[in-house]
Amino acid sequence: MSWARWSLVAGCFLLLPADFNQLAESALAQQVMLANVYFSYSLDYFAGPAETQPPLHMWSLAVEEQFYLFYPLLLVAFRPLGRRTTFVLLALLALASFALSVWGMTKSPTLTFFLLPTRMWELLAGGLLAFTPLPQRWPSVVREMLAWTGMVAILGSGWFYHPSMVFPGTAALVPVLGAVLVILACGSQRPTSLSQTLSHRSFVFVGLTSYSLYLWHWPILAFMHYLVGAELTWFQTLLAVAGSFAAGVLSWRFVETPFRRNFTQTHVSKTAGTALAASLVMGCLALVVVQTQGLPQRLPPQIREMIPLVMGFEKYIAETEQLKQNQPYLVETAAPRNDRCDLILLGDSHGMMVAPLLEQLSQQYQLNTEFVVKAGVAPLQGVWKAVDSGREGLAWGNAALDYVVSRKPKNVILAGRWSAYIDGPPEATLARYQHILVDEANPTVQGKSALPVFEAAMIRTVAALENAGCQVWIMKQPPEQKLNPHVEIPRACFIGYPIPSGVSWAEHQQRQATANNIIDRLAAASSQIQVLDPAGHCFDAANRSIIGSPEGSFYRDGNHISRLGAQNLIRPAMLPIFEQMQSIRLAEKQDLRPAAQFAR
Repeated sequence: MSWARWSLVAGCFLLLPADFNQLAESALAQQVMLANVYFSYSLDYFAGPAETQPPLHMWSLAVEEQFYLFYPLLLVAFRPLGRRTTFVLLALLALASFALSVWGMTKSPTLTFFLLPTRMWELLAGGLLAFTPLPQRWPSVVREMLAWTGMVAILGSGWFYHPSMVFPGTAALVPVLGAVLVILACGSQRPTSLSQTLSHRSFVFVGLTSYSLYLWHWPILAFMHYLVGAELTWFQTLLAVAGSFAAGVLSWRFVETPFRRNFTQTHVSKTAGTALAASLVMGCLALVVVQTQGLPQRLPPQIREMIPLVMGFEKYIAETEQLKQNQPYLVETAAPRNDRCDLILLGDSHGMMVAPLLEQLSQQYQLNTEFVVKAGVAPLQGVWKAVDSGREGLAWGNAALDYVVSRKPKNVILAGRWSAYIDGPPEATLARYQHILVDEANPTVQGKSALPVFEAAMIRTVAALENAGCQVWIMKQPPEQKLNPHVEIPRACFIGYPIPSGVSWAEHQQRQATANNIIDRLAAASSQIQVLDPAGHCFDAANRSIIGSPEGSFYRDGNHISRLGAQNLIRPAMLPIFEQMQSIRLAEKQDLRPAAQFAR
């Protein structure tokens, strides 16, 4: 486990506390062959980039180790039944595992990807092959065709498969069956052209060092991504590959080979004692990191201050039952409370992120403001997310709109992650389309866009607010980022890099075009609807989005604005609105004063 020790050492100098803590936790999990279980619950493999997770590749070794403990016991248990019955039972077990994998990808893709029961069939394919007679008498043409068909399947999978594909499931059949064909056709004593090609000493050398190469390649690539970002240049990629190859060869030559050579010559107790001692040392080091939450003391004070995510959003959340009982969060100001409040913020988690700013401005401008926000649901009538099997979002959205309409506020700010409701998050991942909207007429995902569902819901919601006499301000989204600024800003300051920038103006416009077109059409059709677009304050002179400063990150993640970001990016767009609302309130007060004096 030399790679793990070096990863911990490198992590001490390069990783932020949360990432260092995760590295240590995964190292502990791998000590007991449970890295796959750890990642299945701590990481969503399909919902975001995994390139910066140094120990992620250990999940597959954990699956193999679990299989190698389980499979021999099966063979021992089935041995009295005979070879043919054993083959049939193993085949049935492989089919059951495959069926579970296909079903699991529709229910829990992350668990399905990482855990043994849904990946076992891929390893059992090789076990079943051991029961199959080698094709000694098959025509050479047939064996050649099978061998190269298998190789094309393996190489084609590596070349054409992409992150948004459903995998493993049925997609894993292609590389697995390809490997079966290669082994079957090339395993006989009569060579094929493919077996002769793979017997070349360069390929043999790669095969000999493959285990060490596997151990080293991912941590080196992950640390490279961590240092320079998600996109590597060709030179950086070649440098990482060369470093992986060099580390793998050295590890094979000076660690793996001596161990294999001396294994039979060393007493079992000595080997076991050495392995146990190494594991204990590794476990103690990792445990120290975990107990200290990633050793934050390593960092300068100004970097440590950037890292914690300031919470405190819970008070703004209005649950469905609270709305039915007329109990949302109200801003405390010195202004007298009227039956009709000045402003209600209606939003999802993106609305929650600007709630502290709106509370501050409401107190500054003495406006009565209420908050109707909740994370994970759309602030629109009659819709819910495709992933929301219980339709909780539908109940909340309807209750939220009913409450706002009953209050008849003078102004409503509508804030949400509109583009994700139409096309899903921007990441090309399996979970992307679980976030788009559905409704009663379209209860399942139709294609890869929910444009008609979103547009109809937005029209219904805005129409209800207009009928209640509200001035509606629809807030367009700030730029969504391809990276996580909350990680990138402290990392850049820690390592000494310049503060990075985010997506370009063109990328932002392309991402938000569909949602913005609908919002603009609604605003153009009614004087009661206004557009609130913070994008004009989110870009620098080079038309790159601003994601942070030496004070910290302007984002909590790739799409949610932080409190600091709200002050720097959203506040300038909000100030004219609050000044306008205050002016109207003061004018109404002046209009009422003569009438009050006359009444006296």
